[in-house]
Amino acid sequence: MSSYYVKPKRFLLIVLSLLIAELIFMFMVMTLGDGDLFAALIKSLVVFALLYLFYRQKNWARWILMIGLTLFALLCLFAALDDVDLFLIPLAVCYLIAVIAMFTVDKIPPLPSVDAVEPEVVAEPGTFILEDNVYKYPTLLTRYKALLIDGLLLLAVLTLLMVLIDESEHRSTIMIATGLILFLGYEPLLTISSSTIGQRFMKIRVRSFGDPSRPISVWQSYFRFLVKGFLGWLSFLSINFNPQHRAIHDMAGNSVMISVDE
Repeated sequence: MSSYYVKPKRFLLIVLSLLIAELIFMFMVMTLGDGDLFAALIKSLVVFALLYLFYRQKNWARWILMIGLTLFALLCLFAALDDVDLFLIPLAVCYLIAVIAMFTVDKIPPLPSVDAVEPEVVAEPGTFILEDNVYKYPTLLTRYKALLIDGLLLLAVLTLLMVLIDESEHRSTIMIATGLILFLGYEPLLTISSSTIGQRFMKIRVRSFGDPSRPISVWQSYFRFLVKGFLGWLSFLSINFNPQHRAIHDMAGNSVMISVDE
C-alpha cells in the first residue's frame, strides 16, 4: 500500500519543473553538433513515465526519480563549474525543485477500522463520481474526433488565408502571426470560456477536477495545453488507468473532461 499522498498543487509544481528542465535539456542537445536527440527523447519519456507512476503512488518510481534526478542535477552543477554553461544551472535547479517536492510529499494517515468504513458507491460504466455527483466521461475516440475537427478547422482557416493573401508582399509575416495566434489562443482561450468547436460538436467540455461544474483557470488551461503539445498522443495513455479517464495533461492542468447534453 502507498505511504504518501500527492496534492494536486504539489504535483503541478513537479510537472512544471520537469517540463522546463526537459525543454532546456532538449534545447541544449539540439544546439550541440554531436547531440543525440533520439537518446534525449528516450530519456525524457522515461522521466515522465516514472512521473506518472509516482502520481499513481508507486513508491519505487518516486525513489528512482529522486535519486536519478539528484545525480543528474549534481552532474549539471559540476559541468557548469568546468564549462561555465549558463543553461546547466537552471537545468539543475529545476531538477532539484522536483526532487524536493517529491521528497516532501504528505504521509497518508492510518486507515479507519473496518466497522467505520462506509460502503463504497460504485459508478456505472462510462461515469465517475466526485463529491456525490455523477459525471459522464467521453471515450478516447470522442476526444480524438474533437481534436480532428479542431485541427481540420484551423487548417482550413490557414489555407483560406494563404489563398487570399497569395500576392501580398507581407504573406509570410501574416501567415506566421496568424498561425501563432491560432495556436496559442484557439484551444486554451475557448476551453476556459466555453469550448472549442470540436468539443462543442462532440458535446464534451473541459472542467475543473475539484468542481466539474466550473471551468478551469487561464493558467491551468495554458499549462494543460503545453503538456499536451509536448507529450502528444502519449498524454492519452493514462486514460484507462484512472476512474475519471484523465489524460496526463488533464492531471497537469487539474482538469477533467466530461460529456454534456447541451
